[in-house]
Amino acid sequence: MTLLRPSPMPDELAAGYEGRLFRHNGWADAKEAMRTLMAWTDNKTATRREVSTVELLARAAGKEVGQFVRDHTLVPLGRAVTTTAPGIPHGSEARTSLLSTLAMRRLRSGAHFCVECVKEDYGFHGMPYWRREHQLPGRYWCLKHGCSLSHTSAHDAYMRSPTDFIEMHQVVSEPWLHGLQQSRPIERFLAICSDLLSSRHPLDEQHVSRAARARAAELGLHTGRGAIRRPLVSDRVKRQFDPVWLNSIVPGLIDCPDGTYWLPVDASVFGKRAGVSAIAYSLVFAALYESADAAIHAMLSQPNAEAPSPLPRARSIAVDDTRLREAYLATHGSHIAAAVQVHVGREIASRRLKALGLPALRGQRATAIHDVIADVLGGDMNFREACIAHSLPQAAMQNILRTALTPLTQALGKIQPLKPRSPGTPRRKRTPDLPPMLCAESATPVDGVEANAVARRRNHRQGAVRTAA
Repeated sequence: MTLLRPSPMPDELAAGYEGRLFRHNGWADAKEAMRTLMAWTDNKTATRREVSTVELLARAAGKEVGQFVRDHTLVPLGRAVTTTAPGIPHGSEARTSLLSTLAMRRLRSGAHFCVECVKEDYGFHGMPYWRREHQLPGRYWCLKHGCSLSHTSAHDAYMRSPTDFIEMHQVVSEPWLHGLQQSRPIERFLAICSDLLSSRHPLDEQHVSRAARARAAELGLHTGRGAIRRPLVSDRVKRQFDPVWLNSIVPGLIDCPDGTYWLPVDASVFGKRAGVSAIAYSLVFAALYESADAAIHAMLSQPNAEAPSPLPRARSIAVDDTRLREAYLATHGSHIAAAVQVHVGREIASRRLKALGLPALRGQRATAIHDVIADVLGGDMNFREACIAHSLPQAAMQNILRTALTPLTQALGKIQPLKPRSPGTPRRKRTPDLPPMLCAESATPVDGVEANAVARRRNHRQGAVRTAA
């Protein structure tokens, strides 16, 4: 089997490389293209769950999977701050589930490109491509040219060339864009995101949250969950950032009254793992520090001394599930304390408790968790409203419910195979709001004769890249 394997461009988005790979090989049907790639990589009998799209693209690009993920996806930013496995590099095949769920995910709606970059690409590369930097949340202008990024909401944009949208695209207004470019907090936020995007490993959320908590306390901001007597971090964020721009990053924050907890942001200074997103942390650190360098340094700083392990030399002995469950209840839902009480290793205890549907409560109040569940099941509130009412981070509550329902979902999987979701009942998903967009005037198209000549030269050079399976 012969496969034309174009080399990835510098900072090319993986989804854009996928579209370019399809076009170069004349593949019009995505499913057929994936079957061809599976066969080419000798994975004919494997399922799509076992081999992710990004793994196939990395093979086609001739790059190691982890390096491809770090160079061409938004995973390093989306997973920049994590509650689990911070020691595992981005794109590691040790976490194959992440490759399937996160590697090709977008961090904002639509697709963005720079018209001037498109024109330059024709002369330098022979073809334009979708740049990863242009897809960062909050990025509305090209760093190189300073002009507004063009936007298209076409669902298949990355499967096509940016030139397809030269004559029909949208841009934000020039006065509003000029205001963004003069904003120091926005500049810091984008610099932090760019720095995180180049990282190899994620950061442990507990360390990052502790750094944010220390800085917030230094600035006289509220850091706990008790009575609010000081300004909130979320209020500081709202004061420093343009409201329209901020609503495109974290929708809902600007509608929250001052002095009211907004957990997706205020939980960042609890000093604990609360499931706050890397984007929210980038906003918080951009608001807490006067320079991006100082903010990045604080995020990367580690505690002076690690807390000693509660089980430095724990001796694991046989223990049944009943005793383990009793220890879990006696220790108020702590996996670590339960492990100490029954003398088994922490990882063993945690694994067995999760299999029993007993999540680590991590200090969350059992009554608050109970009340959230009661309010949701009773129909009094939706999930988000109940979490806010009882001061529980939504991400933490989701993790608790996910673990609690594991035994049931496993049993249902054996009782009745899962069926695909009906197309008539799509899952509701809240996405960041786009700022007002204006229809842009058609850009001056690239000269067709010149573009074709350059493309032919480029294709001739790529002939050397053509390989046989």
